[in-house]
Amino acid sequence: MLSERARRLGSTALILGGVAWAVVWFAAPLVEDEGPWRAALNPALVLVAAGVWVFYVRLVAAALVVVGTVAMLLANLLARDLFAVAALVTLFAVAALVTIAAHLLLGVAIVRTGVLPRETGLAFAGGLAAVVAGAMLPPLLGVGWLLWGYVLLAAPPVEVPAEYR
Repeated sequence: MLSERARRLGSTALILGGVAWAVVWFAAPLVEDEGPWRAALNPALVLVAAGVWVFYVRLVAAALVVVGTVAMLLANLLARDLFAVAALVTLFAVAALVTIAAHLLLGVAIVRTGVLPRETGLAFAGGLAAVVAGAMLPPLLGVGWLLWGYVLLAAPPVEVPAEYR
C-alpha cells in the first residue's frame, strides 16, 4: 500500500508540474522571447516524473513515463544551445509520444489493479483523456497531470490486491 506521505508528495508534484506545464504552453506564444518560458518547462517535467513514480503499480509503464519525461527534459535543456535543434525537436516529440503511450499503459494498469477507488474514476479518466489530447494541444498534457495529481491527493488509501503486488 502507498504511504500517506508518498501519496501526498506525488500528488503535489503532479499538480504543480501540470499547472506549470499548462501555463508555460499557454503563455509562451504570447511573448517575443520564449527562452525563459521554455526553461520553465524543465522543473515541470522533473515534478511530473517524480509524481508519476507514485503510480508504480505496473513498474514498466511507470518507468516508460519517467524515461519519456526525462527524454523530454533533456531535449528541452539541449535545445537552448541551438545545436542540432531539428534533431532535438524530433527527440522531444518522440519522447512526448512515448510518454503519452506509457500514460495509457499506466492508466490501464491502475484501473485493472483497483488501486484507486471507483469514486475517482471520472477525474482519473478525464486526466487520461487530457494527457492523450496533449498530443494535439500540449497545454492539455498539463491539465491531465493536474487531474491525476488531484485524484491521487483526494483518493483514500486502497489496499492493492495480493496478485498485483
